[in-house]
Amino acid sequence: MAASVSALFADRLASHHVAGGDQMVPLTFMIIIGTVALQSLTARPMARLLKVAEPDPNELLIIGANPIARALGEILLKNGFSPTLVDSDWDNIKAARMVGLNTFYGHPVSKYADQELDLVGIGRMLGLSRHRELNTVAAMRYRMEFGEQNIYTLADPEGTKEKHTAASRHKGQFLFADDMTFARLSALVAQGAEFRTTKLTEEFSFDAYLHTPERCVWPLFAMDTNNRLHIFSSHSQLLPQAGWSIIGLVKEASIKEAQTNTGQAA
Repeated sequence: MAASVSALFADRLASHHVAGGDQMVPLTFMIIIGTVALQSLTARPMARLLKVAEPDPNELLIIGANPIARALGEILLKNGFSPTLVDSDWDNIKAARMVGLNTFYGHPVSKYADQELDLVGIGRMLGLSRHRELNTVAAMRYRMEFGEQNIYTLADPEGTKEKHTAASRHKGQFLFADDMTFARLSALVAQGAEFRTTKLTEEFSFDAYLHTPERCVWPLFAMDTNNRLHIFSSHSQLLPQAGWSIIGLVKEASIKEAQTNTGQAA
């Protein structure tokens, strides 16, 4: 609008031989460009100052609120994150709410979820349901929201025939490791493994974390010095440094057992 009006005025000024009238149009465009540039540079800082900015999508949508999903949600919550657990089982939802976790009661790919599930601040999905088909369907739905690189599901059980499982392209990255199934996670927890947070230092490196005697470890998440959350997966090549923290599944074991299994965990 301003450009069209300035062109009209410039034409009138030129017809009356007013000096500098031909400069009105380029001057108007310079003002418009400057205004847009200034707004783009200051809009987000101002929104943050006024506390109306949408938060960075660093949170997680977790499919399932079963005991494994709740345990992971709890340790993420203790480390400053606020995952949202989605489940159609009311008992699971109730148990998650009892420990302070955000929840959504309903099917993750329902019309109701499309309308009511708040995804503000959420940028990744973890398929932790014991039902593999639900994880896959959710992965196919939410990769449109978060991007394919931000979709994670647990691996299929060993020996699952190809004709009985969805194609890999529909499931995103495998969470934590290629062989980390829901059954294996559950079995490890049942055997006494615990979710723990460990801080790395110059003296206690990531390699030392992986190979500490008398225990087996499976790294799950890493938090860098800027408190950004990274996920270990089948495609990740994370190399956590001093100052980072690792959320892992830790199982105390005999030295012989640790030496046998830690190599598999790494």
